[in-house]
Amino acid sequence: MMIANALLELPAQPQGTPWPIDTWPDGELLPTTNIAALTALMDHAFSNPDSLGKTHAFIAIQAGRLVHERYGEGFDEDQTYPSWSMAKSITQALVGIAISDGALSVDAPAKVPEWQHPNDPRADITLAHLLQMASGLQFTEDYVNSGISHTIEMLFGSG
Repeated sequence: MMIANALLELPAQPQGTPWPIDTWPDGELLPTTNIAALTALMDHAFSNPDSLGKTHAFIAIQAGRLVHERYGEGFDEDQTYPSWSMAKSITQALVGIAISDGALSVDAPAKVPEWQHPNDPRADITLAHLLQMASGLQFTEDYVNSGISHTIEMLFGSG
């Protein structure tokens, strides 16, 4: 598998941007922000959960500072929220950085200790297989039947 080595350079963070951090420092929305449009968008996202799905939280980070946050009724900044499919994009980006730095190879077997026993066919599964969801492992993505759903167990069970 060939991976392009031409990653785009991200813009530098402004001087004084704290990193690493435990909590985001507060910041201000850009003066060009259309507050009415932002408010209307947030009102829409947090209303009518029957047609949109339920929005629990929204935060916006800009230049390393928290510039906007809003939480649904019964939710706050102290809760953990599942990222769902966003985690796939974040994982892919981090893997790309690790590959670029020479720390990972997508063609090498995945380093899962439980798979490293003699005659375990999972030992041949590579990181590329996992990232492309082509590992051949059985997984039932069902959001209704907890009796057969790996997804429900993963998200709300023991993991």
